[in-house]
Amino acid sequence: MTEQIENSINNTIDEIRELAGGERLTVAFSGGLDSTLVAYLASKALGRDRVKLINVCFGPYSYSRGLEIVASLAERLDLRLEFTPGYEAQENVWKRGPSCNRCTRLAKLPAVRSGVLGLVATGANQSDTWGKTGIVIKDGFYAPLRNWTKAEIEEALSYLDIEVPKIGEAPVREGCKLKHLLKIMAKPSYHGYSVAISNEILLDELDGFSHTLANVKIIGPLSRNVALINVSPLPSERKRGRIAASLES
Repeated sequence: MTEQIENSINNTIDEIRELAGGERLTVAFSGGLDSTLVAYLASKALGRDRVKLINVCFGPYSYSRGLEIVASLAERLDLRLEFTPGYEAQENVWKRGPSCNRCTRLAKLPAVRSGVLGLVATGANQSDTWGKTGIVIKDGFYAPLRNWTKAEIEEALSYLDIEVPKIGEAPVREGCKLKHLLKIMAKPSYHGYSVAISNEILLDELDGFSHTLANVKIIGPLSRNVALINVSPLPSERKRGRIAASLES
């Protein structure tokens, strides 16, 4: 398998070099596994001075550790990093109800594209809808990992000795807190605030507690936010009571 991963790495580097055509490449950088591998391969293909990372900051809907991890990874990769805001567009999407796909299309990708000339590389792979289409470039966005599986991405990062800290609700997950708001966000200061703060509180309460799942789903009618707490494995009764008390407050 190592030989296969080596071939995939070298082939992807060659493709990035060919498609970039000597121009600079921007990487949509979330600080996750996929975009970190893309950033590394792009730097090998083009050189660090021809690669720029752009992170879309979703403000209160991003996990608090997220920006710290993104900045740390960029420093370790020795690549230039820029931040661009996306939370207002994200709120507009959620006014019509939860939709991660619409959020990517209408909030994240336009924020990355704004002010950027040339190709933008994404981490789309076989776990994504785009990756399964096999499309190489669309509307200026390029998917160098489109034929890669998640397992191959993880193996490549391990082979390259690149450790990517996890952002988000559990050791094996990452992403945006807003995916836990299971109704429309009619009022960001009420519905958005609830999902943003409650998920931070839960992770703070679970600090030091090994878990594979930890999130607070916000459900109920628009007039009332109801917290559905998901933690696995189940904490002790005492810890559950403390979590509930913190959220109620």
